[in-house]
Amino acid sequence: MDKPATDYNAWLNKYEPTKLHGFKALYFYYLYLFGKIRKKETPQRISFYMREEIIKFDRYQKQFHFLIDNDIETIEQINVFKESAESKIKELTLNRSRLYNKPDAKPEIEKINKELRELRKDVRTCKNIFEDSERIQEHQNYVVQLEQQAQNANKQRLKDMER
Repeated sequence: MDKPATDYNAWLNKYEPTKLHGFKALYFYYLYLFGKIRKKETPQRISFYMREEIIKFDRYQKQFHFLIDNDIETIEQINVFKESAESKIKELTLNRSRLYNKPDAKPEIEKINKELRELRKDVRTCKNIFEDSERIQEHQNYVVQLEQQAQNANKQRLKDMER
């Protein structure tokens, strides 16, 4: 009454690539020789630091598109947008809680959930813009300070050379 051992890797056999034989193999061999097809090149691995910078760049790009789409130019406008989104979230959650007990309200609840998802995403984006703008401003101040130090060092070096 023992069951036979289950082969959990059986599904892999369905997806194994078949090897070419005969005329097909010869055809692809000549295509490869004449340079009409190439072997797949493996992409170059990206370093950890580069990956972090790419993620930051993508985040900044999304924030930029958010600002452009909503015609936001100042921090005050971001605050106003964020507060209005939060008030809409409160209003929609109240409406949704009223609809929970009603029969046949599922489509309306799904519609409200979709709107809430978008609004919460906008609020998160606003918060990220605040945090990133402060970080970028600090970094920019640091770069300006380094440039001033380099200019002062160059001026000092020129004065020393003139003497």
